[in-house]
Formats: sequence, C-alpha cells, structure tokens
Amino acid sequence: VNTVHRIRSRLRHHQLLGPRGIFLVSAIFPLAMLAYLALAHPITLLRAALWLLTSTLYRVKAIGRRNLPERGPALLVANHSSFFDALCLLAAID
Repeated sequence: VNTVHRIRSRLRHHQLLGPRGIFLVSAIFPLAMLAYLALAHPITLLRAALWLLTSTLYRVKAIGRRNLPERGPALLVANHSSFFDALCLLAAID
C-alpha cells in the first residue's frame, strides 16, 4: 500500500500527468491518428470529408439510387453547376 502511494505521488508531480499534459496528449493523439489515416487510407479520409460536407453544408439528394446496378458499369450524370459536382456524385453513391 505504501509503495502504491509513493508511485501515485511521483506521478502527480510529473509534468505530463498534469492538466497541461493531459490537454496536450488529448490534442496530439487525434492529429497523429488523422495523419496515419491520411497516409494509409486517403480514399477513406476523402469520403469521410465528402460525407461531412454533403450532409451539413450541401443537402445532396440522390434520386433513383435504386436504379444503380449492384455490379457492372453505370453512367452517372450531374447538371454540372460547379466543379464540386463530381465530388458530390462520389459522396451520393456511397
């Protein structure tokens, strides 16, 4: 019991386990994970960003999604009101 108390008191005085250290670790860890995802799975990160954009800023409505084949080629056409349309099409078919 005395040994556990000594370890706890040493850890409390350590800089990394104070409020600043906890805040720093909680800020750096998600950035490290984001960097890993960007390098390991760039398409997944792009799709997540597109989903966030199309579900919050742009209200994309996919009409006739059931007409897309499960397998094989399909022709998707947008009205091309901006250069963002291709990215919206990618997000809409997911």
